[in-house]
Formats: sequence, C-alpha cells, structure tokens
Amino acid sequence: MAKSKADTIKVSTFDDDEALTPESALGALAGMGTLALNIPRNVIAKPLPILSVYPDPTQPRRAMPSAVRKTWDRNPATIPSALTSWMALAEEESGTPFPLDDLLKTPGDDTQWDEAEDEEYSPERHPDQGPVEWSLLKLARLASSIFHQGLTYPITAVGKQDTYIIETGERRWLAYHLLYAYTQDNVWANIPTRIMDKRSPWRQAEENSARENLNAIAKARQLALLLMDILDPDATAFVSYDSAVGDKVSERAYYAQVADGETYRIPRGKSELIMRAMGLSDPSQLRHHRALLRLPDEVWTTADDNNLPESALRPLVGSDLSEEAQLARLQEIIQARQSVEDTVSTDTLTSSGVTSTSGKRRKGGNSSVNLEWFETQWARLDKRFHKADMDLKRRIVDEMEARLEALKKTLES
Repeated sequence: MAKSKADTIKVSTFDDDEALTPESALGALAGMGTLALNIPRNVIAKPLPILSVYPDPTQPRRAMPSAVRKTWDRNPATIPSALTSWMALAEEESGTPFPLDDLLKTPGDDTQWDEAEDEEYSPERHPDQGPVEWSLLKLARLASSIFHQGLTYPITAVGKQDTYIIETGERRWLAYHLLYAYTQDNVWANIPTRIMDKRSPWRQAEENSARENLNAIAKARQLALLLMDILDPDATAFVSYDSAVGDKVSERAYYAQVADGETYRIPRGKSELIMRAMGLSDPSQLRHHRALLRLPDEVWTTADDNNLPESALRPLVGSDLSEEAQLARLQEIIQARQSVEDTVSTDTLTSSGVTSTSGKRRKGGNSSVNLEWFETQWARLDKRFHKADMDLKRRIVDEMEARLEALKKTLES
C-alpha cells in the first residue's frame, strides 16, 4: 500500500559539507553557526506517537533536572505528572508562579536547536534564577517556538513497532508533551522522527558537541560512553545502565565503570578520535573529565544541575575531603559564582553566543566558562579548516589576523 503524504514529513536540515568560508569560520567561533553537524539534506522524517518514544537514560545531556528525574519512571504516559512536578519545583525555587501561559502565548524567536536555543544555565549568568526554573523556562520557550513556527528539526530515534529510544532531541520531544498536555490538541500527539538503524554514541557525541557546550558532568558521561563503545563494541563486558543504577538517584555508577584509567586505557590512536567527537582540543581534557567519574554521587548530581565547568570542579577531584565536606565546598563554589562584585554590560556579547544576559556579573567570574566554550569552538573550526584547500586556508588566516589586530587595539585603548 502506498504511503500518503501524511505518513511522512519532509524537512530541510543543515549539511556538514556546506561551504566553509572565512565568514562562516569566524561566525562559528562567535557562536553564530555550527561546523560539525552531519545531518543530510531533505531528510524524510516519520511522525511517531509521542507515547511510543522513550528517552535514552544514558544520554549525556540532561533536559530534565535531577529533582524531577528521580520521581519519574521514564514512562511517556506519566510525562504530564512529571511536568506538573517540574512546575511545582520551579515555583518553589523562585517563590513566584511560573508564567507558562505567557510563555506559550508569546511567539518564540529562539533557534530550535533545542539544546542551544540560548546559553545553558550557570550560577553567575543567572543569579536570580535556579537551575530548575531555568530548565523549565528553556523547555517552555522551545514549546512556544514550535507552537508558533512549527518544528524545524526532527528528533532521531532507534527502534521498531511501538518502542523507540531517542538518540537526539529529548527536549523537543518533551516540548511536544508539554504542548499536548497544555492544548489537548492531537496535532502534538505525534512528533517527526528520523529513525536510525542502530544507536551510535559517536553520532550522539557529534550532535552534542555541535551545539551549546556540554557541562563538565555531561562531558564525563559522553567520554565514558565513547570509551565503552571502543573497548566493548558488542556491549557485553560492562553492566547495563539499569543494573548499575538500580534505585539510586544518581546514575554516576554506570559511567564510572571506566573511571580507572589503568584498567581501562584508551587504545593507541583512539584519543584523537574521542577528542574530535567531543570537540576537545587537548588530551589533558580527557584526563580531567575522566577524573570526574570518581566524584561522590551527590556532588556529581549537584554539579550537573548547576552546569558547572570542569575547572570549577577540579579542586574536588582526588581530594581527601569527605563527601559531606565536598558538598559544602561545592556549595561555596556555586555561591561564589553567584556573587556580584561589579557591573558589566554584556549587550555587545549577545550575538557572540557567549551570553545573552545583561546586568551584573562577578569580575572574572565567567572566564573559565568562556575559555572552555572558546576551546570547543576552536576544535570544531580546526576540524573543518584542515578540509579546506590552501587558498581558502590563507584567506581565513588573513581574516582572523585582521580581526585579532582590531581586538588588540581595543585592549590597548
């Protein structure tokens, strides 16, 4: 039987082979474009019932905060109760009603690269908002964008018949659930989905690194998944996610199976492969992020919820402090990042992708975040730069030199 037009939805996506130009290269470093996407054009996406699609519990990037995840059974049918709990926690955190009606009724103008429609939450960027409220704001803004403009990018999933596991796009899937619960309109009961033949942590890593920078804990998860895939491609040597996590609130134990660098060495020649997939620029970053796998569970979860960079967690790694003392130190780190010592206008940085907030900021407080962000952007450019011909490479370098000279003059003035 021939498929009707309603059975498939044709969407247009970016292509990794799009032309690299000096402008696009600089734009990527400024956060105005991505360089590592490997999504073909004119993809055919099939609409799947949102109740037949399940989240991947191992996904490094978490769309739902831990306080909500720990009370949710990962069943799509119970998403409405999870959303209700999420809103209640956001209101408890902020002390004010969550403006869901206003957010959904106002056309959103954010990009639907849902993991990057704005910057990730960080204490110093959002001292007046907690991580639970911020995560729900991002979801509601994405839902508003989809409601008013339609879905631009389908999710990807693996599976067959009535059960599919999300590979990328969990927040888009949650946005459909939010819209369906809010409107009770069946138009939101099915989500456009690209169905893949098999799960790939490498494809997942590439899409994660092509979007807004993962936080330190998410990078540690991503590293663990890639290393597990290298060491055990048949997925028989390591304990499964459900067996490793059980009833624990934290899922760290699953990834920590490869925490020991002596027992689970990265094979020769594979470090570069992992670094490219994760958008890292230096081998030391692999060591630093693997070390995070040994953090205590509650420290791990709190750091993840607050989107802390690896540099902020480094003092806790390998310390002799008890778990209680590490948690106390972590809270001091978070509070210090929330403190405000001077006023810095950031309007001029909005288009750069570094931040989109304006107001007060602690002096130097965001330097580690910006440097880590820049390192990731540079790694993406480096990957594409080496594919360009020599003439284009020279043009890009000349353009960058001119821009850097201009920046140096602003420092001297």
